[in-house]
Formats: sequence, C-alpha cells, structure tokens
Amino acid sequence: MFAAVLVLASAGSLWWWRTAPVAAMLGACAVFIVNITAGFQVGVTQYPAFITFYAVFAFASLRSRWLAAVALAVTVGVYAIADRGPIDVSAFVAIAIATALAALLGDSTRQRRELSEAQAREQDAMQERLVLEERARLARELHDSLGHAVNVMVMQAGVGRHVFDDRPEFARQALEQIEGVGRVALGELDAVLRVLRPVEGEQRAAPEVATLAGIDTLCDRIRATGRDVDLHLEHVPLTPTAERAAYRIVQEALTNAARHSSSGRIDVSITKAGRDAVITVHNTADAVAVSTAGSGRGLVNMRERAHLEGGTLESGPVGDGFVVRASLPLREDPA
Repeated sequence: MFAAVLVLASAGSLWWWRTAPVAAMLGACAVFIVNITAGFQVGVTQYPAFITFYAVFAFASLRSRWLAAVALAVTVGVYAIADRGPIDVSAFVAIAIATALAALLGDSTRQRRELSEAQAREQDAMQERLVLEERARLARELHDSLGHAVNVMVMQAGVGRHVFDDRPEFARQALEQIEGVGRVALGELDAVLRVLRPVEGEQRAAPEVATLAGIDTLCDRIRATGRDVDLHLEHVPLTPTAERAAYRIVQEALTNAARHSSSGRIDVSITKAGRDAVITVHNTADAVAVSTAGSGRGLVNMRERAHLEGGTLESGPVGDGFVVRASLPLREDPA
C-alpha cells in the first residue's frame, strides 16, 4: 500500500514540472529516496526525476541547473548506498546517459524558445518602426500639402482684402484661387484620412498627383499672391517617389519664401547635373528678412524627403536672399 502511495506521489510531482520545475524535481527526488530507502523496487519512481531534470534545464535559471544537478547527484548517491544488491555498472551507465540526454534536450528546448522570443521581439520592433515611419510620412504629407494650401489661402485672402475696393476683379480672382486651393487641400486631406481609416467599398476621387508637371501650378498659386516667380524646368527622368519628393520640396520652399518675405523674385529651377536632378528655389528677397526661413519643420521635412530618395538638401541665406538646393538621383536607364 505504501509503495503505491509513493508511486502516486512520484507521478504527482510532475504536476508542477513546467511552472515550478525546481520544486517538482526536489519532490520527485525526495519520493525516490524514500522509495529506495524503504526497500521497494526502483520501478517507475525514477522517471519523474529525469523528466523534471529536463524541465529545469528547459525552463529554469542557470543557478537552478546547478541545484538540480546536486539534487540528482545526491539521489543517485543514496541509491548506490541504499541498494542492497550487487553494484550494477550498467545501471549507473544508464543513469549517466539519461541524465546527459535530459540536460541536452532541456538546453535545446531553451535555445529554441529564446530564439523564438528574440525573433518575436525583433518582429515587434520592426512593426513599431514601420508604424513610426508611416506616422512620419503622413505628418510630412499633412505639413507640406495642407501647410502650403493654408499659407497660400491666407496670403491670397490678404491681397484680396487690400484691393477689394480699388480692384474688385483682382479680389474676385483671389477668391477663386482660394476656392481652388481649398478644394485641392481637401482632396489631399481626404486621401490621408483614408490611409488612416480606410472605408471598405468607398469610392472617392483620387487626389491630385504630386509630379513635376504640377510645379507650374504651384508657381501660379504664389504668383496669384503678387510675387514674381520665374520657373526653369528641364526634363529630368526621376522615379515616381523621387518626382513626388521634388514636388514637395519645391512646394515647401515656395511656401517658406512667400511666408517669410513679401517682395522679391523667386527663382525655381530643376535641371540635370550628371546623374542627379538639381532642384533650386532661390528667394531673392532681403537675406535678413528670410534668415529664419530654414529653422522650422518644413526644412526638416524637405531634408528627410531628399535623404529617403538617396539625395541631399542644403539651405541657407546668401548675399541676395535665401536658397534651398536639393539633389536627387536620376532614374537609371533599364538598358
């Protein structure tokens, strides 16, 4: 009867083999020692000790491994002393093999689990980076497109207010420009919101595509505020993303030029230089008046856009105003 109780107690120690492997092994070893000192056959009481030894190597700390090794050594020592029969060398060889196999399997399980956890952490970090990059991209889009539209509308509204009595026709044109720019801004805002919260099955008009062909429209908007804008645009083969970056850089540079100065010519040029497309926006207003034009978020966005395309961007005051100059790599010829 007592032998059966010991067998049940030995099996019961496996209940905590995963959650508390050290305690489970100490319990299994204790039951085994009581079983052997009581004169009963080893039987099945030996197996929980090796199973929990594997669990310690698989789920417990390094310090716990040493404790488990000592506990198992003490258990084997008690078995050698308490065994009333002749010493069986093959039994101790089998014990050594079972011990080594349990330790190796446990360590292998630990390594696989740690590798899986490391991969999961790396995947989570990658997803977080992607989320942050997407947020930064959307922030750039909102700043560049809506910031440009709002600034243009404010300037045109100011011009229209000043000439409303003397030149009502010009004021009416300014209002028409404000309406047009506002519609474009709403379209771009709608596109950004659809990225943030897409609606399945919803059909809406696509926003205006930011390409080099639209730069002339950007210049017209600034001209409508009363500024003189000179555009020199060469054919430069760019990838779609680089072309969009060029458009946004010109857009933000024009916005800064119009916001930070009220007079002077703005020269915009996009030319080919070697393997790069060079984008230059030169505000020929007083350099003192535009000395702060490159200190805000807009310049950071322009530099990020250029770097994302493998290009560079420089800006700063010059003798006759303020210059923004970017270089973007040209699209490689498939041939």
